This record gives sequence, structure tokens and C-alpha cells, in this order.
Amino acid sequence: MKWMITAVCLLLLLFACQSPNGNFSISLSVDPIEPTVNSTVTLMVNASFDIGVTLANLTVDGETICSSNTLPLTYTWKPQRAKTYLIEGYVENIFGEKIHDQRVIEVHDTTAPKIRALEIVPEFPEVEQKIFLSMTV
Repeated sequence: MKWMITAVCLLLLLFACQSPNGNFSISLSVDPIEPTVNSTVTLMVNASFDIGVTLANLTVDGETICSSNTLPLTYTWKPQRAKTYLIEGYVENIFGEKIHDQRVIEVHDTTAPKIRALEIVPEFPEVEQKIFLSMTV
């Protein structure tokens, strides 16, 4: 009987310490902030407290890529295309509080273009004559 009273007291203490007080916040980090195609990007979502988390999600362009009920939630992602992505982190706790944060990132393509043709105009320039270089990529 004593162990049951102790367990109930500990549970009440836990809920009292973690009860909603309006200070529930979330942080979402993206590293690096300006990634390139096929680079390794670390996404992490964390909250102001991690006890009582019932759901944590990471989404890229609306598609859930990682879910858990523990924090911090970390995921390693490799963007396949150069474009603008919407990264979102979402956390829900046992008190029904739901909060999210989002980042918009631009993934850059650093691959050198393939040069298909190169042309100098005029074809045979004179000394001190201006020339024009034309490239087809």
C-alpha cells in the first residue's frame, strides 16, 4: 500500500512540474542551412520539455520522413533535387498541446554545366581586335 501511495505522489509531482503553463516551445534546426544536392543535412526537432511527448514529427514538403514519441528527434536527409523545400517539426504532448515550427530552405545544385559547344567570333581575330565567346550548355 505504501508503494502505491509513493507511486501516486511521484506521478502527481511529475504532472505538477510538467503541467501546461503556456511556455511549451519547439525548436527546429537544419544544418547546413544552405545545402547542396546529395549533401548530408541534419534535421532536428526539440521542445522545451521532453517528458510527456506523445508525438514528434519531421516533414519535408508535407511528407512525414520521421516520427517518434521521444525528443530530440534527429534525422539525416539527402536532398535529391535543387529546389525550395519546406521543413516542418511538430510536437504534441500528453496535455493536448500541439506546436510546430518550420523552415524554408533552398537546395543548390553545384554541379558544373556540361559545355556542348564553344565558338569564338570572329573565327580568326586580328591583333587587338575584340572577340566574342559563345557557349552552348
